[in-house]
Amino acid sequence: MSTEQVTSGDNSEASGQVDKKDAVTYESHQKLLGEKKKASGEVADLRKQLQEIEQSRLEEQGKIKEVNESLKKQLVDKDQKLKNMVQDFGTRSIKSKFETEARNAGCLDPDKLFKLVDLESLEIGDDFSVNSEQLKTLISESQKSMPFFFKKEVVPAKDATPNSKDAVKRVEGSLSGLKFNELQQMLAQKLAKG
Repeated sequence: MSTEQVTSGDNSEASGQVDKKDAVTYESHQKLLGEKKKASGEVADLRKQLQEIEQSRLEEQGKIKEVNESLKKQLVDKDQKLKNMVQDFGTRSIKSKFETEARNAGCLDPDKLFKLVDLESLEIGDDFSVNSEQLKTLISESQKSMPFFFKKEVVPAKDATPNSKDAVKRVEGSLSGLKFNELQQMLAQKLAKG
């Protein structure tokens, strides 16, 4: 009720009486307050449930993030492993081809030569095929720059082999004119020296 005075001349409010149309009974007021408390309690319960759901969702998202990070790490690891395997296979394939050509060129240690040679000049295909002309050029350049890795060609001396027809004829000719006694003495002298 208001503390102001009513100027209209209607003293019903001022005297403490309330209009029936604006009046609420005590019972309905209690009932309304009870419903309000019940609704407030339900709202509080629903808010609590919502917070729990949001918390569990955040935890699940955290787990999802952990799982996602774990899967990303596994993918990166497997990708790196695959790259390493492909690189290793490629290196072995190229090394095998290089060593074969190097041996054909007379290389004494193709493994060490492979480690020392710069392979950047070689064209290598996706299937690890190597341009054979470039490979031969690379090996011939290696022969010139690192000759100690390659066999030196030994030119055989002429008539140094006992199977040579000329050498046999010369020995036969020089021995054929000797007598048996002379041959024995010559053989004895050779054996005494040797």
